[in-house]
Amino acid sequence: MGCVMKKVAGIAILGSSVVGCSYNAPVEISAAYNVNSSYEEKVPGKWAIWIDGSELKDNNVKPSTYACSAHKFPIDASKAFEKSTLNTFTNLVESIERVDNPIPASKLGDYGYTGQILIEGEDLDVDLMFTQGFWTMSGEAEVEFEASLSAFIQTGKVLGTTVSGSGEGQGDAGSACGGGAQMIGKGAEEGMKRILRKMGEKFSSSSKLRTALNET
Repeated sequence: MGCVMKKVAGIAILGSSVVGCSYNAPVEISAAYNVNSSYEEKVPGKWAIWIDGSELKDNNVKPSTYACSAHKFPIDASKAFEKSTLNTFTNLVESIERVDNPIPASKLGDYGYTGQILIEGEDLDVDLMFTQGFWTMSGEAEVEFEASLSAFIQTGKVLGTTVSGSGEGQGDAGSACGGGAQMIGKGAEEGMKRILRKMGEKFSSSSKLRTALNET
């Protein structure tokens, strides 16, 4: 979508005098491949994984500053989060399959699964700010994710936690504030990688989970 800007004395006013535009923030797949673990070996067995990132979107992101305040910067990180999560946990277990719906723990054996991982994106928060320079404008964005992680084996729940992670993006605002979308995208990718690293570490390093698997 293009921007139509009112001008005063030939200088573009990047504030409330601008006809508002919408700049979609691009979010790329950002899996965490360098997950630290207390164990050298992967989590054994065949695992089902259910992932829901539907809450990780916001169509009404606006700057917290006066500059560029007429514009919106929608972000939809749902699909990137789901794909990044699958890629992250694929490296942590011996075998994994994504499922469309959660499976009751008592039924996991019927489907041939050792266990099940449930990951749900719960919240996405974006803080976008712009700073007016003499000739140019810069900005920065902070994007924070919150998600829950649960793990079940056939005898019941062995892990449950909520994790948060944030990332930042900086850059030039561009001629009509559109650079804010790229800043948000960079912050989202960094924050996503951090939260997935935290979840991966909690899962792979869980002594309760490892002990329960050894006892089955």
